[in-house]
Amino acid sequence: MNHIRQLQRLMEAALVTDFSMRDIQAPIAKRTIWIVSGIINFALFREGTMPRFQDLTAQSVCVDSSYYNLTRAGIIAGETR
Repeated sequence: MNHIRQLQRLMEAALVTDFSMRDIQAPIAKRTIWIVSGIINFALFREGTMPRFQDLTAQSVCVDSSYYNLTRAGIIAGETR
C-alpha cells in the first residue's frame, strides 16, 4: 500500500491529479498515454531545473555561513569586538 501512496504522490507532482488504483487494475490506452506523458514532462522539467536549484542551494549555504561569521564578529549587528 505504501507503493501506491508514493505513486499517487508522483502523479500529483506530475499534475495527474485524478490517478487511482483503477489506472493500474484496468488501464485504458489513451489514459495510460496521458499519464506516461505527464511523468515524462515532469522528468524533463525536473532535469532542466535541478542544476539551477542546486546552484541556488549552494549559494544559500555560502550566504548563511557568511552571515553567521559576520554576526559572530559583530559586524552586522553594529557591534565591535
